[in-house]
Formats: sequence, structure tokens, C-alpha cells
Amino acid sequence: MTIADRISELRRANDLSQEDLAEKTGVSRQAVSKWESEQSVPDMYNIVTLSEIFGVTTDYLLKGIEPTAQTTFVPAAKKIYPEAKVFNIVGTTLNALGLVLSAALYAFSEDEKMSLIAFVMMTLGIMTFMLGTTKLREGEQLENACKFIRANVWIVGFFVLSLALNAFLHATLAPYPADFYISHSTDDVWTINGNVCSEGFIHFALDVSLPLFIIVYTVLCAAVTYITTLACKRKQQGRPFFAKKASAAKRAEEN
Repeated sequence: MTIADRISELRRANDLSQEDLAEKTGVSRQAVSKWESEQSVPDMYNIVTLSEIFGVTTDYLLKGIEPTAQTTFVPAAKKIYPEAKVFNIVGTTLNALGLVLSAALYAFSEDEKMSLIAFVMMTLGIMTFMLGTTKLREGEQLENACKFIRANVWIVGFFVLSLALNAFLHATLAPYPADFYISHSTDDVWTINGNVCSEGFIHFALDVSLPLFIIVYTVLCAAVTYITTLACKRKQQGRPFFAKKASAAKRAEEN
């Protein structure tokens, strides 16, 4: 049995497709296909990675030498490092709780210092995620980061854009799009939250700011989610982010 046969056999035994194995090793699916068809041989770095994924020794992959009876291996496909997922979930929970708690306290007290709660908790959330990521291999780190970013960009993005909107229109730092306090004096002077403004700006604040916030928030977060997904997918396939379309001849050669 050759190294190609052992890779193919172990991949099937762990219920992995070629694409699944490519994602875990950080190479393209074509590379895995070439390993299994004996068109190429994985380098030592990938041999070590494959041994960790399959839960076997490098000697078994290279030479077919079985492990001793005293050594027990657990297929790595089964051990997904659940503690890393826990860190990921805890980090996301901290981000969400920080936003909700600071928004609730601000609504009660109207004290912009309440935004510090969200800032501190989101910082802790991101640090918690990063701590959990250190427990993963390179390919798994990328996959975990993609999942975390896709979920948390909507939470953190809402907080950051709210601060920007309120700083611009309210001269305050509320953790959500806050209400306007508009007054009109007998001297035909318009104020918004105590700041003198033109009548045109007042109409903008009332009619445009909230719909504009929703549009910008949705578009930006959706764009970050899409770009993150695309970048991670290309990285896992070993392709540059701004890769040009491959020619038909090159695609045929890869297949």
C-alpha cells in the first residue's frame, strides 16, 4: 500500500471528502486529489498535519508502520477541540450582552458613559475568541475566525455605527441610534440636543438619518460577511483573493 492509498483510505475512514480534507490541511482540493492519485507527494509539513487530522503517526503515513499496542490514537476528525468552540460562543455572548446591557442602561440614565460597558465587554469578547483560536491548527483557526467574524460583525458593527451617528448628529456617544430633542424658539432658532442647527439639518435628522443608518449598517455588514467568506474560501483553496479566472486549459490540467 502506498502513501496515496493510505491517505485515501484514512480520509474515507474519517468520513471526509477531498474538499473537507483540503480545508483542514489548508490546501486546495486539487492538491488532495493529486496526493491520492500519486501525481504528487505531500511535504513534511502536510504529512505532520495529515497525521494529526487522521490521528496516526507520520511513520504510518510514510511507511505504513502500525503504532504499538501501548499507543492509542483518536482520529482527529472526531476531536474538534470543543473548548475552542466554547471560547467562540463565550466571545460572541460577551459582545451581545455588552451591547444589550449598555443600551438598556443608557435608555434608563442617558449617560453616554454607559457605552463604555459595551466597549469593555466587546474587547473581552474578542480577546476570549482569540484565546480560544490559539488552541486550533492553522486551517481550523481560519475556519473559526470566519465563523466568528460573520456573526459578530452585525453586533460590533451596530455599536460602532451608532457611536458614529450619534457623535455626528447628537454630539453624544449613545450605543444605539438615540432620539432627537428638537426645539424651536420664537427667534426662529432651531436646536437639536441643545446645539443650534439649520432648519435643513433638522429635516435631515428627522427624515433621513435613521433610514440611512439602517441602509449603511446592512450594506456594510453584509459586505464584510461576504468578503470574509470569500477570502477564507480562497485561502483554504490556496488561491489569492484577487485571483484572475483560470484559463480553460489550466482548469483542465488541474482536474
